[in-house]
Formats: sequence, C-alpha cells, structure tokens
Amino acid sequence: MKRFMVAALAGAALVSLGAAHAAILVPVAEFPGSQPGSTTVFGVNDRKEVSGSYTDSGGIQHGFFGHPDGSNYASFDYTDNLVDGTVARGLDNAGFITGFAPATNEGLLFGYEFLRKPNGTMITLGKGNANNFAPFDGIAQGISTNARSTGDYWDTVNFIRFGYTATRGKYKGDIVLPISTNRVAGRGIDKHGNTAGFFTAGGAIHGFFIIGGVFNQVDYPDASAIASYIEALNNQGMTAGQWDDGTGNLQSFLLDTNTSTFTPITVPGATYVQVFGLSDKGLATVNSDVGAFIYCAFADPTKCPGGGTDVGQIKSIHVDPSSFLRYSAPAKTAVTSIRVKLKNAHMTQP
Repeated sequence: MKRFMVAALAGAALVSLGAAHAAILVPVAEFPGSQPGSTTVFGVNDRKEVSGSYTDSGGIQHGFFGHPDGSNYASFDYTDNLVDGTVARGLDNAGFITGFAPATNEGLLFGYEFLRKPNGTMITLGKGNANNFAPFDGIAQGISTNARSTGDYWDTVNFIRFGYTATRGKYKGDIVLPISTNRVAGRGIDKHGNTAGFFTAGGAIHGFFIIGGVFNQVDYPDASAIASYIEALNNQGMTAGQWDDGTGNLQSFLLDTNTSTFTPITVPGATYVQVFGLSDKGLATVNSDVGAFIYCAFADPTKCPGGGTDVGQIKSIHVDPSSFLRYSAPAKTAVTSIRVKLKNAHMTQP
C-alpha cells in the first residue's frame, strides 16, 4: 500500500481575508444547433480551448471541443459500445480528452470511460488485457502532461466507487487514502502524478489533494458549507472546487495549495456556480444558471480569451494549513447523505 504523510492538525482553524484579485468572465458560446442552455464546459487548456457537452434537437448528448467563442467547435461521439450519449470532461495542451459515455441500455450506472486521442482515436478505460478486459463504469475527468489522467469507477461487487490514475489510457492504480472511506473520486492530476478530488467518510463529503505524498482534506471555510469537492489540480499547485451552501446550490472557488488561500468564484446574477476545469495558466471553466464561462483570474485582460467582462475585485480567504484536516466541524458532520441533493435540475453532479 502506498504510504502517506498526513498534514498535522494543530488547534482551531485560523481564517483571515487575503488580497483582492481581479477577475474576468468570458462567455462560452453555445454549440450551433444545440438545445438552448444545454452547452456545458468542463475542460480548458493553455491554448484557451475548452471541452464539454451539448444536447442536440433530438435530445442526444455529444462531446465537443474548440475555442470558447464557438468559431472552431468540433463535435464527437464515443461509438465503441452501445451508449446514450457522450460527455467530454478534461482537455490537455496536446489535445487529449477524457470523458464518459452514459450507457443505461447496457446496465451501467454512469457510463463507459474514455480517452480520446488528438487524431480522434478512442481508448476505453478499464483494467486487464485484451483477453480479460473489464471496462470502467464511472467518470474520467482530470488530465495533465503526457496524458496522465484520473477518474473513478464503480465496483459492482463491493458497491464502492474507487479513484484511479492512468497514463495514455492505461490504468496505473487506485488512489488510496489514509483514512476509511466508501467513495474516492479522482478529479485532478498534475504532471508528477499528484492527485485531487473528493471522498465520503461518515456520511460527509470532503475535498482532498495529495501533493508530494502528503494527504490534505479540504472543507470550504464557510459556516454554511455542508459538502466540499475538488474538481481540478494544475501543475502550479492550484486547485478548483465546489461547495454546497446548505440550500442545495453549489458554489465554487480556487484554492492555492502553496499559500492555503481560497478565492471565491462569482458570477453576477447566478444562483449556483460550478467550476470543473483549470489550466496551468489559471483559466477555469464555470457553469451556472446564467450561462457557461471561462473564469480568468488575471489582472491583465490580454491574458484571457476575448469578449470578457470584468467582475471586479474578489477578496481571497487565507486559512491556517492545519485546518485542512478538521473532521469535527458541526457543518460537516451534520451531513447524513453521501449524495448531495441538488436544488436545480440543471446542475451537474460533481
């Protein structure tokens, strides 16, 4: 079993306001001919390209990628098995895409997981060899340099979801946490194989990141937070995540693991905000009830995709690093379900 160092817990969490950060929101164009509001963005790379999904007029879901202004969108589908649709999640700088294809017709709980090569070739993710291959049923999401990827899969024997890592479509191993848990969701990975995601323990949902063999639990520093998820990890040690505000709506943040600083992601007029992807240059993909966006946390707008709007100064929140392992906060232990009930039907399960 892989050994972990565990960050120590020393006293009560210390929370303070940090510096303000300028942010720009760049709208993501809907896929041409798609059902209004169905275009969802998940991945983003340093070339300012995005990946995601949309639903056509016939109700079928497809994957897509391209520039967020829609000028060069390309659609694709997973066709290796009988599936209901295709969802593109992660996107790296070389053009590799992770995702999954819902397949209720074949009895899968989530769907077939895949890695799409830049030339369009699909690799179905799973365990085993050609003579004894077991495809994963789950979600493939995070991807980084050299097509390192991460996701989760459903164990139909033990009824547990395991997190895993892979390289160029080949399974490497499970993500093992140094605590008791019945679900681990791998969602972010960097070029060194460090991982991030979320897990359930004692009925509560917590985010995590493992960098340099050190495991850290992440709970968003807000008294109303009842669940926290990490959805991305880039090569600069920045993560992106979501938290449930107690009303059934998900909100989002960036977390700099180097400085233990959270930066809220705000979308004016939105009830819920969900971040999924994060590039090495700090571009994040955001979905909300008022549209899909690229969140660009740069003071210089020339570093962002064109067509953005300045949303003003966003105050960051600095926390004592020791607070990352707090298990006993009342807002966390009060959760009784390992699956958060989302208030708005348009929100995506993390």
